[in-house]
Amino acid sequence: MKVFFRLVSFLFFSLTSINVSSQVTLVDALRDFKSMKHYPRLVHQKRDFAIEIHKDVIQSVSMRQLNYNKISKSKRLVNGFYLPSISNLILHNLMNMQLNDKGFLFTRFNLRQQFDFVLLSQYKNLRTVFNTFPFHERVLKAYLVKSHYLFHELNSLSYSKDLWSCWVMNVLKVKVEYPAIFKGLNSLLYIIFRVCRDFKLLFQYMFNGRKRIVLVRSLSSPKWWSKYLENIFRGHESV
Repeated sequence: MKVFFRLVSFLFFSLTSINVSSQVTLVDALRDFKSMKHYPRLVHQKRDFAIEIHKDVIQSVSMRQLNYNKISKSKRLVNGFYLPSISNLILHNLMNMQLNDKGFLFTRFNLRQQFDFVLLSQYKNLRTVFNTFPFHERVLKAYLVKSHYLFHELNSLSYSKDLWSCWVMNVLKVKVEYPAIFKGLNSLLYIIFRVCRDFKLLFQYMFNGRKRIVLVRSLSSPKWWSKYLENIFRGHESV
């Protein structure tokens, strides 16, 4: 299935199993490794692609019900490589978009990722997958409704209608039919989200000696402020 080749972040490689000296080079190795979402980039000298092996399935610690241990228990051996089960590929596709990329918060579409979701749904009943994963019920169903809105002719994306699914569908219609209004609402939501998140990080750094030093150094750097404001602007433009 071609969809698996785009889900390379899930391959159960270990860095020691890759012949780095002859196959790849490590790039973008930053000093603050803990803040990186993935291991340093692996770039093949003779191939036009790179691999970024993510350190965590889900970025937010409180939302890591789908983690390596759960995925490893049901992994499959395909052509000599270990791959996650179809169910876990479906859950990762969904949660990566909805939680990591804030698709749930800002009602974002990602056609490539949702087309992968459609392909995966041909091999596993989505209702069965959702029923065996008793977490983030609203997030999961919202993604299913969103995918059904885009690919409504597919029976594999059918869902039971209730108050929540109707709400999600109406929000999607507003997003598509009144993009300017929705953009304004999302901009306001993004500002609230950034203020809450950044103040939370500020308090976390204030009460940690090592992080407090980093915080003071960053706040006194014009270059840091420039990158920080640029990051906010780019985030605002993407919602």
